[in-house]
Amino acid sequence: MRYFIQFMLLTMLMNNGFSQNLTHLPFGDSLIYRRDKGQMPGISILWLCGVPPDGAGASEAKDWTNSDGTWDFTRKPKVEGHVAWQSEFNVALDGKGNRIITGNALPSTPTGTFPINPGSVAYRYDRNPSHIEAHDVRYILPAVPQIAVRPGCVPYGPSGILLTGNAIYHGASTLGSDAAAYEMLDTCGGQSDGTFTYHTHFITPCLLNLLDSATSGHSSLMGYMLDGFGIYGPRGENGNILTSKDLDQCHGHTHPVLWDGQVLNIYHYHWTYDFPYNIGCYKGTRITTTDLEETEFQITASSLKQNFPNPFNGITQISFTVCAPGFVTLKVFDHLGRMVKTLVNEKLSTGSYDITLDASDLEEGIYMYCLRQGTSVKTLKMCRIK
Repeated sequence: MRYFIQFMLLTMLMNNGFSQNLTHLPFGDSLIYRRDKGQMPGISILWLCGVPPDGAGASEAKDWTNSDGTWDFTRKPKVEGHVAWQSEFNVALDGKGNRIITGNALPSTPTGTFPINPGSVAYRYDRNPSHIEAHDVRYILPAVPQIAVRPGCVPYGPSGILLTGNAIYHGASTLGSDAAAYEMLDTCGGQSDGTFTYHTHFITPCLLNLLDSATSGHSSLMGYMLDGFGIYGPRGENGNILTSKDLDQCHGHTHPVLWDGQVLNIYHYHWTYDFPYNIGCYKGTRITTTDLEETEFQITASSLKQNFPNPFNGITQISFTVCAPGFVTLKVFDHLGRMVKTLVNEKLSTGSYDITLDASDLEEGIYMYCLRQGTSVKTLKMCRIK
């Protein structure tokens, strides 16, 4: 199965007119800079605002690393499965200078099976326990965005949205490493995370065949970044495949492109097959997507406490702290990532909370409980005994 998937990927790349060698891609680990460390953006650089204090993810890549220190996309395992979703996605201009994007964050493309199947090859390298959920999406973007006075750093969470309806994430994992090189992705370059959001890190034949199927000329629009500028496929003005060195520090450039049915000389981003893949920094002003944007990293280990008692027989107590007012969920999942209970699903004020979990109807075993507020997530394990 693994070699069949590799063969199909190579076939789709050839059918799409793509000729770049995907067997020797540079790792992007050393190209991740952080504003909170005083570093500045640059060509081929991903300029992060910071890195979560409790990041998680895959960290093994030796089986697809070449002797020259590059990595081989065709040898890297893919998350298996073919799961179809009821995607909702709409883009409209309101006539007042705004582009309104709404949807449910589910992709129109099939995904792999998440959580990753324990019997699959991908599970050996990445035991991602996250499933995929629908989320309400409503972005109000400028219809004709403007370049900001200075570039903006890129936080974690959605950086943009594809025309398939799912989120675009930047090129780094929450461990601060090259997500495309290490994380186990499906054949459309996506995965789920602790917020149960399906998102795309890396451009793949799956997306190209759907959104950018032409084999010559400038690539088509594939989505919108959260400053309002469009993101196009990997071909530039002359039809050649672009690399990050062909683009500016934010991973884009300005020249005439098709924009809302007319040709405009406007800045735009590009997907590339080398790091940082989709965005290096924000060229325009990024919209605020949640009321918790500025406190994205405030939910730390002390905000969600270990349940007590643990292990427990039937009843246990879960305590957590809300750092800023907002909508909060607290859910319980089994070892396969299936949600079994919702304990909190409402807007809460700042403060400390104690929740009683009655697990008398649950089987013996290991469970996870997950606190989510905005883009911040904390998950802990507990043991149910009888």
